Amino acid sequence: TQQSQLKGAEWPSEDCMKMTVGAMGQQIGCRATVSDSNVHAIVDLPGFLGLFAGKIRDVIQQEAPKLLK
Repeated sequence: TQQSQLKGAEWPSEDCMKMTVGAMGQQIGCRATVSDSNVHAIVDLPGFLGLFAGKIRDVIQQEAPKLLK
């Protein structure tokens, strides 16, 4: 099973993170805006990965809180 891999991350401001994730041979751009009460993420899914948007959203909702600890 091929796993996703963080290719790069940066914090252009204290409440915004940009990152690139490699998954299934594709590069996926992500942006997250962090506030006191929540995190709003935008994930740019290329082509066929849009078919997996629901599953990807579920993984992000499960795993993202671990990054904020």
